[in-house]
Amino acid sequence: MIRSSALALALLLGAGCADSGEFSWVTHTWTTDHGVFALDHISRNKVDISTAVQRRYLGETYYFESEDNACVFDSNPWAYLYTDNVHLQGRPDRSDQN
Repeated sequence: MIRSSALALALLLGAGCADSGEFSWVTHTWTTDHGVFALDHISRNKVDISTAVQRRYLGETYYFESEDNACVFDSNPWAYLYTDNVHLQGRPDRSDQN
């Protein structure tokens, strides 16, 4: 989980949305001068939480840019949150499966 969160932080920092913002480990969001953002675990895009589709999983709130992405997450949240623990066959988002 920590490795996944660190990856998400690195992705958003690289995208430039958190350059003047602060990351909250409690809410898994970034507060910036332009709003509050989170990582869509399906598309890997940043999303503004004020317009994002929300889902709760194991007491945490996750944000998505569309209802379709939220439904994909609902079908197997574990595969998208704990990617270092899932065999490639369990990862529908991976295109490098053999």
